[in-house]
Amino acid sequence: MKRLPNIPSRRKGFSLLEVAIAMAIFVFVLTSLLGMLSVGVGACRESIDIGAGTQMANAVINEINERPFLTLEDFLKNNSRFYFDDQGAMLLDSQRRPIQTPEAVYRAEVRLTDVPDPRGSAHPQLHSLKQMTIIITPANAAINTADVRIYSTLIFNNEGN
Repeated sequence: MKRLPNIPSRRKGFSLLEVAIAMAIFVFVLTSLLGMLSVGVGACRESIDIGAGTQMANAVINEINERPFLTLEDFLKNNSRFYFDDQGAMLLDSQRRPIQTPEAVYRAEVRLTDVPDPRGSAHPQLHSLKQMTIIITPANAAINTADVRIYSTLIFNNEGN
């Protein structure tokens, strides 16, 4: 019998094992990337919510600062809630009072408290200093603690009264 010359074989493709290993690596990398994408989207949404909450808190602070200091408590008895649309714009009626409409997406509740004197004395200037707390929540949904934003600031009577 005649033998064929010994010619080295040239591979013209990948083996099934090589293809399986390559696919496993591809799936692992793709899964990792998709996992990071969801974290990135969540962080982006959180950043947007923080920015919108800050914008709404500033709008409430500006609205309160337009009122005379000595009338703030009376004003807030009837108007302690402010409403905002999906763009963060405050919803007010024609007399610039807060109003709830179907467009309301966010609600800001304002609480005003006296600042206690840290020295324990009744210092006259501290009667002109109050702490304003603004609690921003979704307007119509059940409140989840993750949806609540709390902002706090000090306001004082600079009217000389």
